[in-house]
Amino acid sequence: MHCCYGNIWFDYQSVSDIMAALPKDDACLHLLCMCGTASVVFDNRVFELKKYDVLVVPKPRLITRSIQSADFVAEVFSAPLAFLGKQLPSNNFAIGGSVSLYGNPVLHLCKDNAAILMADFASIKRRMPDTAHPFYLEVMGSLCLTMMYDLFAFHMADRPSVYATERSLYAVKEFMSMLDAGYSRKNRSVAFFAEAMHVSPKYLSETVRRHTGKSASYYINMATLPMVKEMLDRSDLSVSQIADHMNFGSVAYFSRYVSRHLGVSPKKYRSSIMPTD
Repeated sequence: MHCCYGNIWFDYQSVSDIMAALPKDDACLHLLCMCGTASVVFDNRVFELKKYDVLVVPKPRLITRSIQSADFVAEVFSAPLAFLGKQLPSNNFAIGGSVSLYGNPVLHLCKDNAAILMADFASIKRRMPDTAHPFYLEVMGSLCLTMMYDLFAFHMADRPSVYATERSLYAVKEFMSMLDAGYSRKNRSVAFFAEAMHVSPKYLSETVRRHTGKSASYYINMATLPMVKEMLDRSDLSVSQIADHMNFGSVAYFSRYVSRHLGVSPKKYRSSIMPTD
């Protein structure tokens, strides 16, 4: 796993320099402004940063320009998007939150919440060199999950009510609500959700991508995988029973799905979490 962390003084570096230093694959950038101001262009839209604002961008390459005051200081942490995604909790708050953050990636924190996020960054930084730990990825994952839970709380406090007035945005939120209600446990096709919402699959797919930058299938899988892992964690259910309960059609199809999205077969996943004696 590659992570980068550091105190960035923009007398010497710019946001563009940070972008250039990030890995080429998708990473999630977290930039906490500690002093001064900055302006960034993300997805062709301009966003302003001031003290205690945090910028959360799952696709930093969409930041094309930036300018900052001479006294601008920030704490920066980034990690692979796929790695962070695997740590996400089963409550699926991240699904709706990702829509909101794609629309506006800046959260306004108070001094106390900024200190909490700084402590999260420090915990991650402190353990990053410990690569010899036999459970290094699990340790780093748990620390990143703590940070994400804190960001969820800050997000809820910063945006307690987000109402959709535009029809297309309403469709996205309705789609996310269906996922949050657990519909993907039995149905994972875009066509199913589109039919339930009385729109075409093409409209739903294009609308979700336009508002979030990701496909409808991505969010369906994002909602489904916590359910899959929760069931695989249960020793009282066989793989065949799980496949049937989740309406996969066959054990082979379920196994392919798990292997594609978790990187291991259901059997290997279970052997990695369950004691052998």
